[in-house]
Amino acid sequence: MLIIDTHCDSIDRGMRGECVYAPYNMSAEHLQFMACYTDRPGMTPQESWELLCAMRAELKAQTEKYPQLALCRTVGEAKAAVAAGKKAMFFAMEGSHALDGKAERFEEVVADGLRC
Repeated sequence: MLIIDTHCDSIDRGMRGECVYAPYNMSAEHLQFMACYTDRPGMTPQESWELLCAMRAELKAQTEKYPQLALCRTVGEAKAAVAAGKKAMFFAMEGSHALDGKAERFEEVVADGLRC
C-alpha cells in the first residue's frame, strides 16, 4: 500500500538549496505530489511560467543530488521506487496562472512529467 500526499510545498525547500525530502512527510511507503505553486500575488503569467520552469528543473536536480529521491511519471515507477527504498515523487502544479491559457505550455510540462 502507498500513502499518498497530494499536496506538498517542499519544493520551496529545494528552491532555497535544501533537500525536498522531509522525514515528516515522506515515510517508507509514501508517494509525494510535489506541488509547484506559481499563482503568487503580483506575478505576471510570464513570471509564474519562469518560476514553474525553475521549480521543474530543481526537482530534476534534486533526484541527481539525492539518490534516495525518485521523480516518477507512473504508478508503476512509483511502486518500483518505493520497492527500491526510494522516496517517490510526482511533479505537480497548483493553479494554472503560469500556463497563461497557452496549450503549448501545458503540453511542454506534461511531456516533462507533470501529472496533476
